[in-house]
Amino acid sequence: MPARCVVARCSNTTQDGVSLFKFPKDPHVRSLWDRFVRMKRADWRGGHDRSLICSAHFTDECFDISSVTQKKLEFGKRLLLTKTAVPTLNVCPSVNGNPQSPSQPKGRGAFRKKIIQE
Repeated sequence: MPARCVVARCSNTTQDGVSLFKFPKDPHVRSLWDRFVRMKRADWRGGHDRSLICSAHFTDECFDISSVTQKKLEFGKRLLLTKTAVPTLNVCPSVNGNPQSPSQPKGRGAFRKKIIQE
């Protein structure tokens, strides 16, 4: 099972064409990441070493310029964050860049669930 973004209503993985980032080690920046997730997840108790946030939650200014250029030119697949990057975009991204509807089924058995719902 691939790793997923921990932000509420976002389940992006690297298979969705996004980059995933571990929580930073710097305590101040890490607390800002925790605060961002906690704003939408009341059950959030703080990130751990395996917690990840996807690139859809960061503004363009948060990414290392050379990694953005490499990805656009298809030389590299992974974006890199600056050391002080903080997630600020509260979106529910999808592969096409359109917000996901919470009613759209995903994963195993999704086709069958969709038929039953209709």
